[in-house]
Amino acid sequence: MSLRILILLTLLSAYAPLHAALSPEDLKKLPPATIEAALPNEHPSAYYGYAARLFREGKKDEAVFWFYVGQLRYRFHLKANPNMDPSGDPALFSSLSATVGKTINEYAGGNVKDWVKAIDRALKWDADAERIHV
Repeated sequence: MSLRILILLTLLSAYAPLHAALSPEDLKKLPPATIEAALPNEHPSAYYGYAARLFREGKKDEAVFWFYVGQLRYRFHLKANPNMDPSGDPALFSSLSATVGKTINEYAGGNVKDWVKAIDRALKWDADAERIHV
């Protein structure tokens, strides 16, 4: 992960407490099952932090899946709240997409078949999972 991603995750750690029960530290340290159980209640940025962790840990295919769940939920969040301050969530989404998203998409694009499977899995997970945060 590049320095830009580390800086962005630091910014996320300052912003996330406004929205989430899982802190950026939690996303780094809690067991995956604990994080995954809590994610439906979290701000969509938490999915990006979790995906970045998984990618750093070498769990790249799982990172792709959680990144796409987060992207789907973040896009829904932005569409559901069109009057947000552009310097808040819309800017954070753009930054996360340009950093975490760039790294994960570069990896995912190396195997289009697995990439499509991850996206399909993310769509199914989202359809089946509870959506508390909007």
